[in-house]
Parts: sequence; structure tokens; C-alpha cells
Amino acid sequence: MTLKPFLLASIIAIVLLSQGCSGHPSQDVNPKTLDFTGRDTTGNDSAFDQTNGPEINSDHTSGPFDERRMAARRTELNELHLNSRTKITTEEITADQVALMDPVAKAIILETDNNAFVAIKLDKGSDALTDELHRKISRVVKANVEHADAVFISDNPDFYQKMGSYSNAIEARKPVQTYIDDFSETIRRVFPDAR
Repeated sequence: MTLKPFLLASIIAIVLLSQGCSGHPSQDVNPKTLDFTGRDTTGNDSAFDQTNGPEINSDHTSGPFDERRMAARRTELNELHLNSRTKITTEEITADQVALMDPVAKAIILETDNNAFVAIKLDKGSDALTDELHRKISRVVKANVEHADAVFISDNPDFYQKMGSYSNAIEARKPVQTYIDDFSETIRRVFPDAR
């Protein structure tokens, strides 16, 4: 009866020695090799887990390839997020050039993807936007705005006011998400053919 505890302690000692447990003080336990997931078995697949912060492969180790893979995944997610919304920029210098044309009093130009949207305010007493003025503005915008494959121009006062608010939001560095839906709806309403 008293032999059983001694036999059990001997078996545990043999198992520990056979696994190479040297007990050398310079060997530290690497927390990345510990099983934080509750799994007792290791596998050979390349799936990894982010349990408790550090990434852990199915063999419960981490390495430079895992870090690169995680960095690549973060980049991919960031690009997906960036590509899921339109980038909008202001074109102030070109807008100033358009405002120098007769009978334009003021102009606001916003660029999105390959489109330029131009809101103009005409001088008092001037007629509506003519075809000739439209062509002139379009030429100036295409010559000066790098990615302006299509130019959409309107002298609608409401559109000019809306464009002013988007321009102010861009200058204030507000996130695009705060006004992109309203911007898209305004563009669809004023320019149904814009894509």
C-alpha cells in the first residue's frame, strides 16, 4: 500500500527526465509556447489564434512569418476599408481659375475618384450656365485636375451651398463617413448620369 505513492512519484520523475527537463536556471519559459486555448493537442495546420494577445499557431508557437502574415492581413483590411468609401478632395487653385471667367463670381470644385464636380455662382443679372461656359470650365478643370476624366458643372444655388459645406468639412478634416452619404445623394440628384 505505501509503495503506490513512491511508484507514482518515480513515474512522474522518469517522464519529466525523458522530456529533457534540465532545470537549468538560464532557460526561461516562453509564454508563447504555453497553451492558453485549453487545447491539449498540437496540430500541423497553419491556422493561428489570437487568444490572450500574442498570436499562437496551432502548434502554440509564434514567429516572424506569423507577424508578417498578421501585418499583411491588417494592411488588407485597412485597404478594404479605404476602398469601401470615396476619397473627396478640394481643388481650390482650379476653382480660383474658374472664378476668373466671366460671368462666374465664385466656384467650388471637389474631386472624387476620376470625377470633378464644379459648383459655380454666377454674377448677379447673368443668365444660366451656357453651353459655351460649360465647355470653357470643363477644359480648364480637365487641364488642371489630375484625375478629372469627367467634369460635372452646375450653377444651382442649393448645390453650391451643399458643396460649400462639404468643402468646409474637408478643410476641418472631418471623417468622410460623416458626410459621404449626403454627398452621394446630392450628386445623384443633381447629376443622375454621374458614376
